[in-house]
Amino acid sequence: MISNTKINTAGKILKNRNEYSILEIRESEDVLTSFRAIHLPAINSFQALLRKRILRTFSNKGFVAQRLKRAPSIINKLTRNANMKLSTMQDVAGVRAIMPTLDDTLYLSQLISNTTAKHKLIKSYDYINNPKDSGYRSIHHIFEYSNTKYPESNGLKIEVQIRSKLQHTWATSVETLGTFLNMALKASEGEKEILDFFKLTSISFAILENAPSTLELTDTIKEGIFKSTISDFERLKIRDKLNGYSIVADKINKGTEKNALYYLVTLNTKEKVVSYRPYRKNQFETANKDYTETERAISAGAELQVVLVSTQSVNALKQAYPNYFLDTREFIKNVEKIRKNRITSPNMGLAKVGLLC
Repeated sequence: MISNTKINTAGKILKNRNEYSILEIRESEDVLTSFRAIHLPAINSFQALLRKRILRTFSNKGFVAQRLKRAPSIINKLTRNANMKLSTMQDVAGVRAIMPTLDDTLYLSQLISNTTAKHKLIKSYDYINNPKDSGYRSIHHIFEYSNTKYPESNGLKIEVQIRSKLQHTWATSVETLGTFLNMALKASEGEKEILDFFKLTSISFAILENAPSTLELTDTIKEGIFKSTISDFERLKIRDKLNGYSIVADKINKGTEKNALYYLVTLNTKEKVVSYRPYRKNQFETANKDYTETERAISAGAELQVVLVSTQSVNALKQAYPNYFLDTREFIKNVEKIRKNRITSPNMGLAKVGLLC
């Protein structure tokens, strides 16, 4: 058991490292490691709940993965939100469901939000009907975990993300490119041209899957959006950038995944090399400690990205976290669908349709 006071103190120290000693920083990192660890029963419960729903209702069409938020992401969020406390952060642990279609996504979201489970739905964020300024689309549900068997985890907040496959390929490509360009594109920070391209692409993808829109999308406006998306895709050489970062993950020895439940995935952003380390169910404590040690190396200057995830297989791992395997081929294929689905209409540029003015 860790007191909220101790957890919040650790968060304060980690986001103000220059003001504290090395010993205080390391102790705070250890507190963060333990705080993440007590989320394990909660994310396991919600992962099982999502999988059961997908199996029963959608004939297992869709996949689920879970993750513990990376320390740099936790610290950055605490830094951006001055009044936020680590003990009340809602997405330290997250479970993600990726569904084949938008209709499946919306229906699963409805089922989960109306669940009869004892966990309390705290809040929902509908980024499909109301996408973020960046173009991000998904649905987030925040639950409060309740289970008397795990008193140390009782009351923790768990974030459940539900998105379509098309929305997923967009989100992970944003993170991939952001990682290599050293830009927080997912937080709408970076080169305006790149940000505008992804915002445009999000609108184009929404048109492809008939997602709700606050715009009056006539055929002429759709043509302007599609044309500008393809134009920027080529002008900014997005294909070359993404393909240049791609790594064939098939070389990973699949034999090492036998009986593994957790994977520590490390992305070397300098060498453009990805690796993962598998852990069995009873090795979670070791996995979590290794996670912290790698994060310490990052804090010391190592050009790495790391995440500890759990999923059904390496294949599902690559599907759920393609940004760590640098697999952006699906995104490029979907951009090509925009080219094929262009509507015949007069030549209209994006400035005329007024979306990015």
